Amino acid sequence: AVRSNQTELAQRLSKLILGVALLNLVLAPVIFVWQLIYFSFSYANILRKEPGALGLRTWSNYGRLYLRHFNELDHELDARLNRAYDYADRYLNSFSSPLAAVIAKNLLFISGGLLLLILALGIYEEHVFQVEHLLVILAGLGAIGVVCRTLIPDENLVWCPEQLMTAILAHVHYLPSEWRQQAHTTKVRQEFSNFFQFKAGYLLSEIFSPFVTPF
Repeated sequence: AVRSNQTELAQRLSKLILGVALLNLVLAPVIFVWQLIYFSFSYANILRKEPGALGLRTWSNYGRLYLRHFNELDHELDARLNRAYDYADRYLNSFSSPLAAVIAKNLLFISGGLLLLILALGIYEEHVFQVEHLLVILAGLGAIGVVCRTLIPDENLVWCPEQLMTAILAHVHYLPSEWRQQAHTTKVRQEFSNFFQFKAGYLLSEIFSPFVTPF
C-alpha cells in the first residue's frame, strides 16, 4: 500500500519542505540577528585571546552527518573524529602551492614588520596608540599573519597522502569509494575539505545559514 502511494507521499513531502523553506526565509532576518548575537557571546573572548583559532580546521556539519554511524551517540562520534583530526589536518596541509607559499611568506614578513614597527613606536611614543582606527589596523595585520601562516607548508612535511587517507579511514570508517587510490589528487583534496573546513569558513557558513538554508 505504501509503494502505491509513493508518488503522492513524495509530492506531500515536497510541499512540506517548500513550506518550511518559505517560513525559514521569512524568519531569516530574525534568525540572522540571533546568530550574530550567539556567536558574538560564544567566540568573541576566544578570538580576542587566540585569533589564530580562525586558521584551525574543524569537522563541518556536513562531515559530521556523513561520517556518523546509525544511532551513534554524540560523544562516540566526537571521539572518532578527534582521533582522525591530526591525520586529516596533515593530509590537507600536505597540499601546498609553491607560488602561494612564496607570496604568503612575503606578506607575513611585511605584515609582521609593520606590526612590530607600530608596537615599537607605541612604546616610544604613547600618542601612536591614540591614532584613529589603529586597533582595526593591528587586527587586520594580525589576521593577515594568521592566514599567511596557514598557507606556508611545514618544512619537515613528508608527502604521503595515501597513507594519511588510510589512517583517516581507520577512524572515520566512511569515505567515498571513488577516493580509493586517488588521495593524491586535487579533486579528492577539495571534496575532503568539505568535510574538514577552516574554523573561519565554518563560522561564516553558520552565521549566514538562515539565508542559505531555505534555498
